[in-house]
Amino acid sequence: MIVILDIAVVVTLVLARGCNTQTVKTWKFNTNFNNTENWDRHEVPCKTSVVIFPMDMQIPVILPTTRNGESILEMRRIVLSRQGWLIFPRMKGGISLSNEEIYASCSGGDFKFVRTGSKKWADPDSWLASPEYSSKATPNIRTYTMPIRRCFVP
Repeated sequence: MIVILDIAVVVTLVLARGCNTQTVKTWKFNTNFNNTENWDRHEVPCKTSVVIFPMDMQIPVILPTTRNGESILEMRRIVLSRQGWLIFPRMKGGISLSNEEIYASCSGGDFKFVRTGSKKWADPDSWLASPEYSSKATPNIRTYTMPIRRCFVP
């Protein structure tokens, strides 16, 4: 019985020590509608814009929400992809199409969504590491050393 308690204490200490060396990473390829990097003009479409999603797009686009969980997007026209999908706000959301061609704060015109395919989750280039850990080596994508054996991730 005493041996089992000693092992539990050692494991707890090892786990606690491992928690101190975590790195904060941010996914680079977010597909939010309001992400300017997702559009060919590097700005977000507005109410006089024609929004065009590529026919071969196979990723979800997350539509914006407000603090109260709702949002209505205004645009002139929308061209949807064959296989992609839109994720609407949880509470209340939608798309409103308008006939307006000129609006003072909106440049209008065609806006093409440029992200079309998915990125590999385990690829280190898909993540931004926090600055204080940026010089640390990134482990191999497919091989992780385990205490007893090696584990290969397909």
